[in-house]
Amino acid sequence: MARVKRSVQGKKHRHAVLEKASGYSGAKSRGFRKANEQVMHSLRYAYRDRRARKGEFRRLWIVRINAGCRQHDISYSRFVAGLKAAGIDMSKQTLLTISVTEDEIDGIGGENIAGAYACMKYFQSLDNANNKAFVPAFKKLWGEKTVIGDVTQAGYLGPWLWKLTCEKAGSFDVDKIAAASPGVEFKAAPEGYVRIHENHHLWSKTRVGKAKLDGQFELIFETADLVEPDPFPKGYQ
Repeated sequence: MARVKRSVQGKKHRHAVLEKASGYSGAKSRGFRKANEQVMHSLRYAYRDRRARKGEFRRLWIVRINAGCRQHDISYSRFVAGLKAAGIDMSKQTLLTISVTEDEIDGIGGENIAGAYACMKYFQSLDNANNKAFVPAFKKLWGEKTVIGDVTQAGYLGPWLWKLTCEKAGSFDVDKIAAASPGVEFKAAPEGYVRIHENHHLWSKTRVGKAKLDGQFELIFETADLVEPDPFPKGYQ
């Protein structure tokens, strides 16, 4: 029997490959052969770099803990051994962090942080219309296994807020943009509606999440209203 190259499954495969390659330039996004080669290369690099990033985050995690341990004249290994010997784990102790996001958990492993709490503006698991559209679009561009943390989302907000402020100022002049920024609103932010304060920081909601084994956070608390930003609180200037 002759081989059929344009079957339903074949067309479905071609469509899936071209969809993944939609962000590439030239023939890499239009021609199937070039697109398929680029997608295969990209997937291999993504797999390699995810593994490398996990190792980097694990090393960074150890360095951070080790630095704290050294201040108390104890080594990292003795500290970890002491925790296990004392039966301390996140299901029995309360830990609140402001620096561990989904990105760090992807590196250190969910089993090492599950049960801990984090205070952030954004979690990938947020259940709102903006985030439900943002997460699939982000994963389509950067890979299905990519995670999105508070810092990543903040990086996404920056260019949009800059664009909106430039449009309001009608200029790219830095002084005019700074003067125009207070009151600029971004309604499509993945975390939800945000607004620029007069001090050039954001009005946004504060959230507390509980880390899970899969590396995501369960939302535990969310402020009802936007919290006024105070980057220089009294006593900390």
